[in-house]
Amino acid sequence: MRRDGIALLLIFYHPMPRPNPEGLSLWVRVLRMDWFGVLLAYAGCALFLVGINYGGNPYEWSSGTVLGTMVSGLGLLITFGLWEWKGTTTGILPHAVFRDRNFNAGLLVRVSGGFALYSCQAYLPQVAVYVFGTDGLTTAVWQLLMNVCAILGSLTAAVILRFFKEVRWIIAAVLGILLLGGGLMMLQRPGISFVAWFFPTALMGLSVGSEAALLTIIAGITSPNETIATAVCISTAAGFLGGAIATTMYGQIFNSTSRVLLPRAVSEAALDAGLPASSLSDFVAAFSSGSGEALAAVPGATQAVLQAVTRASKSAYAESFRYIWVTLIAFCVVSIVGCRLFTSTTDYFTDEIAAPVVERGKRGALESETTEAK
Repeated sequence: MRRDGIALLLIFYHPMPRPNPEGLSLWVRVLRMDWFGVLLAYAGCALFLVGINYGGNPYEWSSGTVLGTMVSGLGLLITFGLWEWKGTTTGILPHAVFRDRNFNAGLLVRVSGGFALYSCQAYLPQVAVYVFGTDGLTTAVWQLLMNVCAILGSLTAAVILRFFKEVRWIIAAVLGILLLGGGLMMLQRPGISFVAWFFPTALMGLSVGSEAALLTIIAGITSPNETIATAVCISTAAGFLGGAIATTMYGQIFNSTSRVLLPRAVSEAALDAGLPASSLSDFVAAFSSGSGEALAAVPGATQAVLQAVTRASKSAYAESFRYIWVTLIAFCVVSIVGCRLFTSTTDYFTDEIAAPVVERGKRGALESETTEAK
């Protein structure tokens, strides 16, 4: 966090006192935290993600470095689950939140949906840069559409949920919209009309906002009143976990495919544009380095060759991104099937307010009166 953000929090953020019915001191409450569970969770996630990130670059997937970190991380995550389930009753994951089937179904959909949702958020800007050649400002402008639609999506989901109160079909429809957006993204290629970018990114934005809002609501209404905040945090963390794994996995997919497609496309385009065969290896090496001076120094690297290679590289990148959209579609299908695990949610939507809002001044006065009475 930046220093100015910390300063703003210290100056303006004044939360209400946390409930402390036992009257424990701060240090006692800190020591009572499930530090062993925290260590298992953080270490497991870190090792598993490092293993995925190392796979294929710079190490082979069969290497001891990759397999060792992935297996160790997965083992620690399994140990964390067993510890929270059987090893402690005061862990960071309260057992009470997992008693409702719809909460557990929401977690599964949140993880699998995170594989799809975070990929479009992470790679849409890269598509704009690598395929369409946009600069920083243009890329940011192109992303505004998705961000605005994400806000509209969350509002629309809330309105629809207010009337129908059945989450299963609404979430399945939202994921179907994301699937359609991913399918349309497979059509992206250099020089295509902006309309072809407009519709899929708008659909993805609607899906991102709707899915996150709906599953957060499910986490809140299916958990006991005293664990609502914790349940929402667990649901959000599940989405982040799926997104973190997906982002790393998609990076590996993109890198592995582009390493094959890009040199081939560049070589064929350069030779077709008149580059001497004797200069091809030097040209490919210079192109991979991204150095304009190195490219200009290659014999036969004329302006026509450079323009042909630029067009070919954009097409190769577009082809590489298609593998990401195919994977996104696969996870959308898995998530839609997972929606069948939900039961009816109509009875959850009542007029009960689990956490009434009380003005700070009135609450402070009431607490003072209670203290004086004692």
